Amino acid sequence: MRSPHPPGAAASLGLDLLCCLPALLLLLRRIFDRKFSLRPIWSAVPLAFLGAWMMLVFGTTGAPIIEELAFRGFLLPGILNLFRARASEATVQTVGIPVSILLASIPFVLLHAAQVSKAWGPLLLIGLVSIVLCIVRLALKSVAAGVVVHAAYNFSLFAGVLAQTDGFRHLEKLTS
Repeated sequence: MRSPHPPGAAASLGLDLLCCLPALLLLLRRIFDRKFSLRPIWSAVPLAFLGAWMMLVFGTTGAPIIEELAFRGFLLPGILNLFRARASEATVQTVGIPVSILLASIPFVLLHAAQVSKAWGPLLLIGLVSIVLCIVRLALKSVAAGVVVHAAYNFSLFAGVLAQTDGFRHLEKLTS
């Protein structure tokens, strides 16, 4: 059986991805450059009770919706469609899906780098969370399912902070 894809389609896809590499490397350099530094997210929030509650509300509602739409709603399917346009379905299943998940997770991790002061441990955890969210998106064919999982994950983080700071009344405990 003849492949529906023209000869050299896999090489063309590799060339497409290779063209994106310089932009990704420049972005990585910019984020991890010592001159470019943002304070951790908790020090950016005025140590105020109301600010912390506003962050909790946004972190469990708006942020998951926006991030899931951007990364799992548009970016992940877009990368997968690049593979589908240039490779056989077998290649998409074995290579395209895992590579698409990784390529969609990298910018998600980079978006959160400043929040965790570019610490590798939390960034790896965020990368694993992104991979899980991509799998949820692809398995259930639903961005909404990813939003729910993402919101639940974010809420679990805030629940820990709530417990540690006595309901955001002692935010100074986060810095000591």
